[in-house]
Amino acid sequence: MTPDFSASDPAGAKSTILVVDDVPENIEVLGELLQPAYRVRAAQSGVRALQVARTHPIRI
Repeated sequence: MTPDFSASDPAGAKSTILVVDDVPENIEVLGELLQPAYRVRAAQSGVRALQVARTHPIRI
């Protein structure tokens, strides 16, 4: 049986995940893997990740 990695709130909106890596290719691969189940935000540094984390998630 395949595990269910989907994550959504009761209203059906996807949860947001923040991917942090200094290698753009890693961000791209992780984003592609995670996007079916999550809204993906990305940062290439710890400083930028903290800035992104402080902002409200974008509602789609």
